[in-house]
Amino acid sequence: MNAFPSQRRVFFCLLGMSLLGSGVAEAQKRDELSVSSAEREDERRRQTSLILRDQLTLARTMKLAEERSPRVQSVIAALEAAGTFRAFGKVPVVRNPYINLRAMVGFPDDPAATYEVNAGIPFDVGGQRRYWRKEAEALISQLEAQLEVARNDARSQARVAFVSAGLGALAVQVEGQRVELANGLLQRVRARMEAKAATALDIALAEREVAQAQASLLAARRVYERAKVDLREALDLPPLSELDIASLELPRLPTNLTAERAARMARDRRFESEALERAAQRFERSERRLRAQAIEPFFLGPSYELQGNTARLSSVGVNASFTLPFVFTNQAERAVARGEAKRARIESSIVRRTVEREASGAFLSLEFLLQELERIEREALPLSQRIVEMRETQLVSGAADIFLVLLAQRDLYGVRAQRVEALRQAWYARIALERAVGASLP
Repeated sequence: MNAFPSQRRVFFCLLGMSLLGSGVAEAQKRDELSVSSAEREDERRRQTSLILRDQLTLARTMKLAEERSPRVQSVIAALEAAGTFRAFGKVPVVRNPYINLRAMVGFPDDPAATYEVNAGIPFDVGGQRRYWRKEAEALISQLEAQLEVARNDARSQARVAFVSAGLGALAVQVEGQRVELANGLLQRVRARMEAKAATALDIALAEREVAQAQASLLAARRVYERAKVDLREALDLPPLSELDIASLELPRLPTNLTAERAARMARDRRFESEALERAAQRFERSERRLRAQAIEPFFLGPSYELQGNTARLSSVGVNASFTLPFVFTNQAERAVARGEAKRARIESSIVRRTVEREASGAFLSLEFLLQELERIEREALPLSQRIVEMRETQLVSGAADIFLVLLAQRDLYGVRAQRVEALRQAWYARIALERAVGASLP
């Protein structure tokens, strides 16, 4: 009478111990995850401090972007996750073994009682595991190509951010010179006002010039700070980290490169087209795997049968079962896979032609922009500076009024701004060229 309560107590004790054990195991897993996450965060902070300790050059920025770019890290994570698909090819069987029990108790005819036991082990006759392994290898190959694409884009993004920051610093310097020039003019006009050689209108014009110059300086500082934000994002750095950015050099044409050679390099070295080609191969292997999945495993195993409850007869044999893959063969999924493979190959061909045009166009743009920049620095900028000096000399001697001086100064500001913009466009063309060919150029 007391057996059942004692059994229930034992059952509930075992259940409680099991739940407690599972809870402890889950807590240990959470602790391990939190520790590993904290260790990764500490390592990341250490690496960040090492990066910020040295000056950021263009070459160092590109190298860091290949490692720290968020997009590169995302593709690396996807590549690591894709490796788990290989587990499909390592599973020893594609289905679980089975056991089947059948009992006909012999009621109302006792001699008709039948007891049967069947067991079966699955055999992969369609090659599902082999095709899973091949598809996983194709997916990994595709992601490896996409990783190269991500690294090329990361280098380009980092170059753009670095150049924008360098040009931002240059623009701040130019606008600072404009403020100094405007303040100097205001001081001279005030001196002439004291000497009764200037009017209140002259003072107002000079003060307006100072206010406009100061506003332009603030705008340049805003753009510079925005460029530094983009650079931090490209390198995945903390939001308020201090950056020591090296001064920006003048861009130049790569040595021994022509537009035709740039187009060939883009066709041969860019990975966008290769990634799409590998995607097409993955879809083709996916289509084969889907066809193999439609072939159910072949089950083979022992069978035992016992007849009668009193006068018993027994028999031992073998049972086999197989589904005929004639009607359902994953037709719809396979059709989609074939269509995706065709689409990827068409896009691969389009991308190949596109990158050739990008490379040649970027090379030609860089040629013309460098010629424009050279003309500005060699002729327009020195001449504008000389005109300002001549007008200021005329102002002192009374041969020119403040209007002519302001016009000369604004022309000088315009030429300096034109130089900065030409320098920006030349660098962007150089960056576009290196992105188009998929490599850094000398």
